[in-house]
Amino acid sequence: MMRVVQLIGLAFPILFSPAWSMQYEGKDLREIARANACYLVFVRLYEAAFYRDDAGGIRCVKVQYQRSFTREELARSTLALYEKYFGADLAQTDTHRLKRLVASYEDVEPGDRYSFCVSSNQGGALLRDGAVVVRDPDRAFSRRVLGLWLAEPDSAGQPRWRFSRCG
Repeated sequence: MMRVVQLIGLAFPILFSPAWSMQYEGKDLREIARANACYLVFVRLYEAAFYRDDAGGIRCVKVQYQRSFTREELARSTLALYEKYFGADLAQTDTHRLKRLVASYEDVEPGDRYSFCVSSNQGGALLRDGAVVVRDPDRAFSRRVLGLWLAEPDSAGQPRWRFSRCG
């Protein structure tokens, strides 16, 4: 019986930890949705979670990797998806901003986390394990970067993921 009480005591902080929330710019953000990104239906790449503040002025996507990727793989993927979703002309216009963003990437291992947050008054920021790596004041560009993971919300206000999902 004592063992059960100890296990419950250890599990309590895990069960009620704020995994469903995060902080950015001193504001509490609430998790709105979570999904696993997969390749060929069963190869898990990462888990993504979408957060926002109650007013909707701050939005973030937190990605926790489930596989290793080199910084070059992350950069190639970012640049290819940016052009696919927003077109070659806009990718060319944003080339210096994109190069600055992907130059800040590092290799990732399972469990590593990147987040990208957009604030209506501060532009965007890339965070690695909670620490800001690079900022960009251009809100339109930052919204497009967030759009690499999320399309515009559906009619119920729920995010629409732009990657293949699995359970």
